[in-house]
Amino acid sequence: ALCRKQVRPIMMFIDDLQWADEASLDVLSSLLKSDGLKQFLFIGAYRSNEVKSHDHHPLAKCMLDIESSVGDEAVRRMEIGGLAPSDVTQFIVDSLEKDPAEVSVITD
Repeated sequence: ALCRKQVRPIMMFIDDLQWADEASLDVLSSLLKSDGLKQFLFIGAYRSNEVKSHDHHPLAKCMLDIESSVGDEAVRRMEIGGLAPSDVTQFIVDSLEKDPAEVSVITD
């Protein structure tokens, strides 16, 4: 009911989906396959090294089920690599407003 008459889009982000149990994945799948769902963006993150698309992992099965139900055009996959140590250092420098030398203790 929340998204059916929603004027503004709603976004949901869930991290570490590789650890989701099958019951939770069933709820997520039902939600994402709902015909009445409008103005809704779901972003799910998982470790691709733990879940392969051909794997028998519950998340892999769930993703294939959702894709086959809603169509490929409604699902986008994006693989993001790890951060380089220099990127982590810069993030901490920017967040704490410190010099790189001051944060090197925790970034090296």
